[in-house]
Amino acid sequence: TLKDDAVINATGNVTIAGTVTGDCRGATITAGGALTLTGDLRVACADTTRPGGDLVLQSAGELTIEGVTLTASGAVRLGNVPPAASGVAALRASRAGEGSSACRIRDVDINLGGKGFGTAGTNGVRGTDGGQGAPVEIRCAGNLVLEGGRFEPGWGGLGGGGFSTTNEPAVGGNGGGGGDVLVSAGGDITFGKSPATGNAVRFEFGAPGRGGGAFATSENPTAVGGNAGRFGLPFVEAGGSILILEEGALAFGWFGWVQNAGHATAVGRDGEDATDTQAAEAAGKVTATGGDGAIIGLPDQQTDVLGTLLKGDVINPLFIFIPESPAVGRNGGNASGIPGNGGDGSETFPDGAKGGSAHLTAGKGGSVTVWDNRWNRYVSPPALGGDLLFGMLPSEVLDDNGDQGLDPPPNRIHAMGGRGWSDCVVGKVKPGGRGGDGGVATGIVGQGGSLGSTPGNGVGWVRYYNWGSGGNAGDGTNEPKGGAAGDASGVLGEVRESTNSFNVGTDGNGCSIIVEPAVSVTSDNNGHAPFIALAPSQRTVTLNADGTVTISGNGNWVSVTGTVDANGNFSANGTGTVAGFTGVPVTFEGTLSLDADGRATGIQSGTLTMDATNSNLPANSSGQRNPTVYSVTGSKIG
Repeated sequence: TLKDDAVINATGNVTIAGTVTGDCRGATITAGGALTLTGDLRVACADTTRPGGDLVLQSAGELTIEGVTLTASGAVRLGNVPPAASGVAALRASRAGEGSSACRIRDVDINLGGKGFGTAGTNGVRGTDGGQGAPVEIRCAGNLVLEGGRFEPGWGGLGGGGFSTTNEPAVGGNGGGGGDVLVSAGGDITFGKSPATGNAVRFEFGAPGRGGGAFATSENPTAVGGNAGRFGLPFVEAGGSILILEEGALAFGWFGWVQNAGHATAVGRDGEDATDTQAAEAAGKVTATGGDGAIIGLPDQQTDVLGTLLKGDVINPLFIFIPESPAVGRNGGNASGIPGNGGDGSETFPDGAKGGSAHLTAGKGGSVTVWDNRWNRYVSPPALGGDLLFGMLPSEVLDDNGDQGLDPPPNRIHAMGGRGWSDCVVGKVKPGGRGGDGGVATGIVGQGGSLGSTPGNGVGWVRYYNWGSGGNAGDGTNEPKGGAAGDASGVLGEVRESTNSFNVGTDGNGCSIIVEPAVSVTSDNNGHAPFIALAPSQRTVTLNADGTVTISGNGNWVSVTGTVDANGNFSANGTGTVAGFTGVPVTFEGTLSLDADGRATGIQSGTLTMDATNSNLPANSSGQRNPTVYSVTGSKIG
């Protein structure tokens, strides 16, 4: 058990037959002669956030490793060449003699994938980039024989998240590239299946780190998600031939099942409401750009299986197995924009302001440039482009580790125009304000990853969530109009989800309220009530621009107009037809119910008198003419 990093130098041969363990330790073992390893070496970090040391096995003679598991959180380097030697020419020159510097590696499992993480980026306004995943290196001076075994390099570190609460852009760090598998020999390299298990030699592709997400919130926020890193690749170079003994003896792992590119989310703030001295303020523009998905291959160039990944005289190249790989995990990042609502109007500046706009650009899927020139095909399908999410958060939004599931707020309307001011105030009636227009959406969905220089399919989707509606107008004498709906003509992509988006705001009312009255008879000496349609189904109270009030009703109820004071006390009269009798005078006095802003909400109390002058309705049996008096109250309907 290693309690610290270990450096062991031996002048002669070295055999390691037991198990060596150590938590987050590095170990370098150098043999002056041959080195034989038949025991496991496990020195990975239990805490995967810590950077571990390298595991190095170096011999001056033959190197034999069989039936073991090697785990580390740093690089694994195996070989029998001087550390300074580089390239096949140097490997050839470093041979001590034909056959004396051969290497045999059989049934070895090297697994750095969940251990050899590149350092994760740190969070900030601009997140830092993730570190490169740890590599697996095998460098043999002479001939190299590989039989069975699995070689998985480390994963790239996650890009740091970008966070900003000001108008400075939030930028996510790029994910680190996955570790490579690097195999080189001065002589021949032979691949065969394991004699014990029949398993192939399998080279995995180092998974890249996810791009850091970005989250910005301010008046005009900008968020840019980080790009995912490059997939690590296997590179094999022989000074002689590369011999594949049987079908499937050499297998490449799958591309995919890794973290996506960074999402970008920009959340705007609401515009300012109008005051006595300032008009309503519109909400600002939000801008979000998702990161691009992971690259399979070397950037900006074709990466041939034969020639780039395998360099040498390849014998039996058709025996290589490369499975058709999924596109999972290298999609472009989503772009999410949640603009604020426009500011509401005031009494002095009655119109509401426009809701915020959003410009979103989703990330494109990762490109593929690894060309299988044995079968004339790319080794993986293109990945998907990111989605545009208007008015809703993406499925992953940043926390300290860069992702956290959050759902859109229920029933929240984003980018809605501000409400117009309602001026139906007793004793002071003005035109109501116009509702503000809904916000405008522009954006481009993420394009599918390219195959070489050819764009792939798989473009992203467009989704709206209660977004871009016009503001409602306030009530007033001119029945002002509601705000126009937001416009999405500048959005490219197929709409897959839309909930009540881009609606026109409701128009204002003309300072009238409908009251459901409660009517009772106070005095009816002449017996008029039975034929005067005693209880109307509704009364309408209208505040007029000249400061008067008009109260009307259906059936035999005469419309009256009169004065109303700041406390809601009214006195109104009129003349109309009642039960077929024309010219019937009516008076109506009482008090309107008022809210805190002085707007009428109903009839608090009232006394209505039919035939107030005793001159029009029929007399009773004694020849007397007496008015009919009613008590009327009622609340606003709806």
